[in-house]
Amino acid sequence: MRIGVPKEIKTDEYRVALTPAGARELIQRGHEVLVETTAGEGSAFPDEQYERAGASIVSVIATATNAVSTTISVGHGPVGVAFTPDGSKAYVANQFDHTVSVIATASNTVVATIDVGASPIAFGIFILPRFAGALFR
Repeated sequence: MRIGVPKEIKTDEYRVALTPAGARELIQRGHEVLVETTAGEGSAFPDEQYERAGASIVSVIATATNAVSTTISVGHGPVGVAFTPDGSKAYVANQFDHTVSVIATASNTVVATIDVGASPIAFGIFILPRFAGALFR
């Protein structure tokens, strides 16, 4: 799995979602870790510590090409992302302002912000066996 660690964008916010030690653990378990440039500096984790742990330091990555794309400003405290099955939209959970940002992936722009009234912390897809459809008839 490819795991990305973005830099916090809120003024006077210095936390980072993953420490270099956490990155090392994930890499040792077979995951790829991409850390946005200077994401850890506010928490006293320079890019070099992530690199020594085996992570790659990047800007924002376009998953289709694995190339640096752009930075997209979403709400405060982004903690999760989900994509539509066709990849046309991304939904970013913003924990601290109780919203979900909707991003049009073709233009890399936020096209809507949805107030969800509580702190969203994750997204998920429920996968059921084929025969489970009979339960809903």
